[in-house]
Amino acid sequence: MTNSPLPRLDRLNALRNPEVADAIVFLHKFMASEQNLTGEASMKTSGKSLQDSMPRDEIYKALTLVLDESEYQNLGICAENHSEGLLALQQYLAAFGEEVQPTCADPGKPLYIKYNGKTQGCYSEPYDGVHRGVIISCQSSYDDGVNETFGHFPLDLFAP
Repeated sequence: MTNSPLPRLDRLNALRNPEVADAIVFLHKFMASEQNLTGEASMKTSGKSLQDSMPRDEIYKALTLVLDESEYQNLGICAENHSEGLLALQQYLAAFGEEVQPTCADPGKPLYIKYNGKTQGCYSEPYDGVHRGVIISCQSSYDDGVNETFGHFPLDLFAP
């Protein structure tokens, strides 16, 4: 068995919408390209920008297709500080059409923020790791929905 970054074909064939299957493949290619740029799954500055790998509008379009096939999403954000993490969370939620403004405690150092899209709850905790970015975990109770995790995406992916 190979360690391919692409999802299994039988899983993609189970999806109702072939456009969504294409979007999932695209997002997996993006994640693989980001790992190649940084040498690991970290979104710390690597000397190359997101524009060097894939345009933001293509990533947004692919994410939108995928999110529409899941019931809700959980987001995990690894950030250097509280304001950077909350800003990223708010920008992602706004890009996804959510009108909530979650808040969480500030641990006063690099942190991990977990946002639950079902409950709209949010918490944070100190994070000593080197990764920075956003992980999106799609949740669906349907076999032909999307139950998959994508990321790390840049903290500023949806910055104006």
